[in-house]
Amino acid sequence: MAKKDNKNRNKRFMLPGMTLLEIMVVVIVISVLATLAVPRFYIFVERMRAKEAEQILLAVLAAMNRYEIENGTLPTQVSDLDIDLRAADNFDISSLTLHTGDLCDTDTRSSIKRVNQSGQEIYCLSIHEKGGFHCYALPNDICHRLGYSTLGQH
Repeated sequence: MAKKDNKNRNKRFMLPGMTLLEIMVVVIVISVLATLAVPRFYIFVERMRAKEAEQILLAVLAAMNRYEIENGTLPTQVSDLDIDLRAADNFDISSLTLHTGDLCDTDTRSSIKRVNQSGQEIYCLSIHEKGGFHCYALPNDICHRLGYSTLGQH
């Protein structure tokens, strides 16, 4: 009879749940998954930000082409263009520059800088006269991870 009472008493104190070892395994698995997912998420978000710059640069390139057709020469200032550039969420519009062949890459037409919240440059995206994009960054790995070709270093 005493054995039966001990058995019933032990059953009352055994609550359903997870052991410490099981919880540790779950935490380790979640940590590994987060370690893999966070960098991919960062690159995905940065690609979406770069799409904003692509749209700005495509608009600037089209305006530069219109200016060249109307005036017979490339514009030298952004204010010469017939576009209204709104404030960009992730790029410094004041860093938008026009190039007329004075750089090492003579086909680059315009570039814009991606800056972080403290104003530090992360990379610079440029557009080629035919509409292709190039990225300049130190180090270049951000450009490669975003899928852009690099032409030298900025």
